[in-house]
Amino acid sequence: MRQSKLQARAAHIELLARQHGIVVTSTRGASGRAYGREQRIVISPVRGPVSYAVALHALGHLIATGAAGPQHKQLIREILAWRWARRAALEWTERMDAAMQRSLGVYVRRLERRRRHIEPEVYLLLRLVLQDLKSIFSWKSQKRLDG
Repeated sequence: MRQSKLQARAAHIELLARQHGIVVTSTRGASGRAYGREQRIVISPVRGPVSYAVALHALGHLIATGAAGPQHKQLIREILAWRWARRAALEWTERMDAAMQRSLGVYVRRLERRRRHIEPEVYLLLRLVLQDLKSIFSWKSQKRLDG
């Protein structure tokens, strides 16, 4: 008997967590958090593609590693976690992609409000992850992207 997509997604999260020694706490209404020192994530139960993507993203924070400069450290961690999530997913849907773009957009806009400048290297890293960058950037950033 074949597993449903829901069961397969939930099992996939458990498998990945087990393979990497990560404890998963599933709590209704959780937004998805990763705790590095404890090697633990807190997620909502996997009930659809978006909660699956968020769970993968939380795992990605603990599994995907990379050097990040201090100025864009949080944004780069978010990018790397989403990149890992996308690669590790059993499938990647439009709804999952939209959730990723919304999430990254929050960090980009926050950085733009605070510093009004994002290094070109960070935009290149974003290009590796996103298909449609322009939907999450302000017009100032779009001008830098376009030329």
